[in-house]
Amino acid sequence: MGNIIFNVAGKIFLNFSPISAALIREEDNTVPVTLNYTSGTGQTMTAGQVLYTVGTAGQPGYLEVRVNTTTTLIGSGSVALTVYSHPTATQAN
Repeated sequence: MGNIIFNVAGKIFLNFSPISAALIREEDNTVPVTLNYTSGTGQTMTAGQVLYTVGTAGQPGYLEVRVNTTTTLIGSGSVALTVYSHPTATQAN
């Protein structure tokens, strides 16, 4: 009889607080933000890591969220991010 191998995929849930940033429409914006979290179990966010991006830099509709410093998410704490954005004339904050 052969071995049976099971691969178990699990989910790790992190809870992040909301952030608020004022952005000027139709202009390039660079906004530092601090994101608080709970339930960290050792995940590492690396300095310069892009967490989200959409659009083309410098063009209307662009948005990027990048990690400022390498941070290991353990328990509760905060992580420093930078939001780069170029909102369109109709985008809300």
